Amino acid sequence: MAKYKEIFLQTIEIDELDLNFPYWNEEMTKENEVVHMNNPVLSESPAIHIDDLKNIIKTSESLGATHIYISDHCDHHGYEFDAVKYENLENE
Repeated sequence: MAKYKEIFLQTIEIDELDLNFPYWNEEMTKENEVVHMNNPVLSESPAIHIDDLKNIIKTSESLGATHIYISDHCDHHGYEFDAVKYENLENE
């Protein structure tokens, strides 16, 4: 059985202001209504745009991350992305 160590690299936080479209108009003055039709997702946080997610992954990879923990933010709408790197201890 292999043994690994987990090395924390960084946390990236995305909140409701970062997740603005399509939830707010371009001037950020009026909230748009997004109707969720037959959506089984239970999260209270809005969806993140796939390009934003790709940028988080690229940033994490550039630091050497091999994995990312994703969690809802604990006290407001948003997400936390914790980038970590797993290293095999048998290779040391």
